[in-house]
Parts: sequence; C-alpha cells; structure tokens
Amino acid sequence: MLCLFNLLPLRPLDGGRALELAVTWIAGPDAGERAVRMAGTCAALALGVCLAAVMVQSGGSLWLLPAAAAAFFTALQEVRGIAGSSAE
Repeated sequence: MLCLFNLLPLRPLDGGRALELAVTWIAGPDAGERAVRMAGTCAALALGVCLAAVMVQSGGSLWLLPAAAAAFFTALQEVRGIAGSSAE
C-alpha cells in the first residue's frame, strides 16, 4: 500500500517526479511543470475529500484530520503555483 501511495502524482512523492519527468521529456519543461501541478491539485483534493469522508463515516475520528488538512494544504500550494506560473 505504501508503494501505491508513493505513486500519487503529488510533487514530493515519486509519482509526481515521474510524471514531471515524463511530460518534460515529451512536451518540454513548461508543460511538465503545468502537468504535475494540475495532477497534484486533483490528487490532493481527491485525497483530502476521501479522508474527510472516512472521518465522517467513522464518527468524527480526529486522527485523520492532520492528513486531510495536509492534503488540502498541498492542493492550495499547487493552485497558487498554477496561478503564479500563469502570471509570469
């Protein structure tokens, strides 16, 4: 399970690095950066929503709250990166 989690297309994980390298190799550095930011945003939001749903279904277990908050924070950082790169 840890190996599968590591393949998520989030920037600090191996999946994000692999996606960026593959898209950069095919379409160039700018496209690689945009692809990893958009995929990272979607993956982080999906992960955060899933964790929040598990928290609700488990009766409000707060043990997943830090992980859900980190996922939403990661998505926010990626969105800010998208907005910052398009303004340049």
